[in-house]
Amino acid sequence: MCIGDTEGAKAAIAIIIFSSALYGVLGGDDALRILEGLRSDINDNGDNTNYVKSLQSSTFMFFRVTQSLAFVAMAVTQLMVLF
Repeated sequence: MCIGDTEGAKAAIAIIIFSSALYGVLGGDDALRILEGLRSDINDNGDNTNYVKSLQSSTFMFFRVTQSLAFVAMAVTQLMVLF
């Protein structure tokens, strides 16, 4: 390996970028699924708080897609800069 050869380092950084994006997508999706489960556990006689009202009116599919696209866009941008 020459002093100017950085292909090995680029591959290692690309793996870190990919794994970080994957962790973000899967971790965020799991957190949103937990909130969705909490929303389904709230009955009609439950608390009448603002939290319950906002949780019941949330569209989790939109949040899931938006969050996933954000992590994918960040990873693609970082990979484009790297290579």
